Amino acid sequence: MLALTRRVLSDSVSVDEVQRDIWLATAFVLSPTDYESAVEARARAKLGLVFELRSRTGFSRDAEGVRTALLLPQLEFLARLTGSLFAAAGYPHNGWAGDTNPWDASDYFRALADAISAIPSAAATGALERLAQDPSLVSYRPDLLHDLASQRQRRRDAEYDRPDWPKTVKALANGAPATVGDLYALLVAHLRDEAQRIARTNTDIYKAFWNVNRHAQPTSPRPEEACRDTLVDRLRPRLAALGISVEPEGHMVGDRRADISAAMPGRKILCELKRDYHPDVWSAAEHQLDRFYAHDPEAGGFGIYIVFWFGGKRPSPIPAPPGGRSRPNSAEEMETMLRDLLPTEFRNRIAVVLIDVSGPLAAKSKRKKSSGNKRTKGQSGRAKNRSSRKGATAGIRKKTKKKAARTKHGSKSLQKKGSRRK
Repeated sequence: MLALTRRVLSDSVSVDEVQRDIWLATAFVLSPTDYESAVEARARAKLGLVFELRSRTGFSRDAEGVRTALLLPQLEFLARLTGSLFAAAGYPHNGWAGDTNPWDASDYFRALADAISAIPSAAATGALERLAQDPSLVSYRPDLLHDLASQRQRRRDAEYDRPDWPKTVKALANGAPATVGDLYALLVAHLRDEAQRIARTNTDIYKAFWNVNRHAQPTSPRPEEACRDTLVDRLRPRLAALGISVEPEGHMVGDRRADISAAMPGRKILCELKRDYHPDVWSAAEHQLDRFYAHDPEAGGFGIYIVFWFGGKRPSPIPAPPGGRSRPNSAEEMETMLRDLLPTEFRNRIAVVLIDVSGPLAAKSKRKKSSGNKRTKGQSGRAKNRSSRKGATAGIRKKTKKKAARTKHGSKSLQKKGSRRK
């Protein structure tokens, strides 16, 4: 059949224009890569070819549910071609005739997008993401976003890592995680515990995230990579006993790299890190972590967004949050804002963890001021005591002088009396 099709399209067989379009659509179904360019060029010259493609691929109303087994690249190509030639159109209210109207082309596009959404693979996720971002398909964006959300749910269900009973019992006994969901929950718990240690331990762990002067006083935040390496070093001993390796820059599909990868055989959780004043701090959870990393086959859609809070000594202000919100005044407030900015469907699989590395600077300043006041009060008290002692000493001296004077006066009087007797 393909050989005959090639003969017709090479003009070895004379056919009219309508017949030639039928043969071209047939050739695309038989050998998509060979005829993709020719189909696109012809469809842009004659829109009616789109409906011929619809018929040959089994998407017309009279196809009775029998569709050609198109591969994902062909579905994506046909969806892009159809949607770019026919903007989204609704049905007219006063009726219509035929099945080659603009709204019929819109139905064909939606059917193609639905077919892609039914494929629970990472490649299908990527295809829908590309279609949703295509400027020529902007009128279909709501449909594509709905299909993308549905496809991701199907994919999560298909990739669900169901543990057997021995693994489940081991996980419940604080052993190694039994599923990627268990690994995600465990890593979030360890990160929150580590955040508490960094913020509250009296050994000044927070200074490991700062450049310090010769007096060991923080001067400026360390680079993001150095902060990441410090966090990795602190997590490794905790998780190694459970067979979990923690590495910086986990390699992902598409030659992308995540900041931290916590992995065990067949499972991994990826982390994206930012300092609180990074220009993309408000969007990275969705646009980087969820889009590029969380959909790695071994990640199961899970991911963790980590932000380092540097407090008042950060070198530049926190970027203004979207939606006219005020800038946060604490790590807790920023964590809440970041979590609220995540789309609802992401919140049960993308965790936000703020690590406060600002140190107890405000508390120390308050203590110094308070202790300074106490010293002043003590000094004034001691001065008062010294004054009192001086006063008492002067009084004693005065009394001694008076007594000495009376004694001297008395002795003189006795001497006079004695002289008179003589």
